[in-house]
Amino acid sequence: MNTIAAIAAIRSTFFDSSRLDKMRFKVNPIFSITLLYLSQTFFLWMFFSSEGLEVMAMKGWISGLSTHDAALIAMKFASDWRHGMTSGWLLYMPGFFASAIATWLCSETRPLRRVITEITAVTLLAALTASLLAPAGSLLVIESFHRETGFSCRSESAGQSVIGTFRGLLTLVFWSSLVICGQRGLIRRSLNPLVIPAGLGLLLAGVRPVTVDDLTVLWIHRVIAGDVVAIISLTLMPCTATLLIWRQRRIESEFQRLRLPKPSL
Repeated sequence: MNTIAAIAAIRSTFFDSSRLDKMRFKVNPIFSITLLYLSQTFFLWMFFSSEGLEVMAMKGWISGLSTHDAALIAMKFASDWRHGMTSGWLLYMPGFFASAIATWLCSETRPLRRVITEITAVTLLAALTASLLAPAGSLLVIESFHRETGFSCRSESAGQSVIGTFRGLLTLVFWSSLVICGQRGLIRRSLNPLVIPAGLGLLLAGVRPVTVDDLTVLWIHRVIAGDVVAIISLTLMPCTATLLIWRQRRIESEFQRLRLPKPSL
């Protein structure tokens, strides 16, 4: 009975909104969920939109020096576009930056079960929204591809494929799990939570043809060449991570000040 009473006391303390409201640096829940929805929609929109060009390449709907060359160039361009690495983007990996910040903010004061429930619901809604917006995005990708390469393709988009949609969702799930588990590992001072994103990363590597190595090499080459966007994007990575870690430390201090239990793993 004492154990049950203690658990009940901890739960009531954690979910006592009056005490949580006293926490400094706490983000408004409605704002954090809205930010998560917008960032995940943007993330998936970039993946779903670029999928149309990949489908057209596989169907041979692109003409260039040769069908084979055109298809390979189109696949590479689609990968670069969804990662913000073609001309016109002001930041590399914009969807990754945005969703990482939003996911971190949503997870910092919530128990893990609630985090998973909320993020799953938001991800499904974001996927639906991104699918509806993808046709317009595909036209942007095709126009950009034609402008930068000179290759021609059918004016209409080929749409999304099931495997392409799965890859986009899996990438988002992997990235979200990496952020959440990294945050929980920071709280608990343990690397054990990172086992989950590591497993998802292996699965993702098996289903996505373009690897992290390809993007990293391209990024490094552009930094060496003095590309401003590449340099700024690379600089923002440690800056963003440092800011989020600093914020998490401040949140932990608030938990101690208010005598609240840490968020569960």
